[in-house]
Amino acid sequence: MGVTFRSEQAYLMVAHDTIFSVGVVPTIYKPTEDGKGRVWIGTQEEWEALQKLPDPEMVNRSYTFSEGADHNQLTLEREDAIEGMRSYIKRRKDKLITEVK
Repeated sequence: MGVTFRSEQAYLMVAHDTIFSVGVVPTIYKPTEDGKGRVWIGTQEEWEALQKLPDPEMVNRSYTFSEGADHNQLTLEREDAIEGMRSYIKRRKDKLITEVK
């Protein structure tokens, strides 16, 4: 079950580090042969450290509000990402992002 958030701005991007404040994390990937994906090439220890971070698939990436007819919605499935976005919304002084009830 996912939770949808709406932005007043279409295609708004919010960096993982902005939500979770983990800093820049070394992620060691190489492109797949077809160029459509990526493969981890770091050590097992580096992989395990990365997996302990909140929403590890989004480390060094951004959440993009691009869903919906107005391209201003984002649906999150992971509980840590949902709680992180809720916390981020509370820290903001404006109403740029809201949770869709």
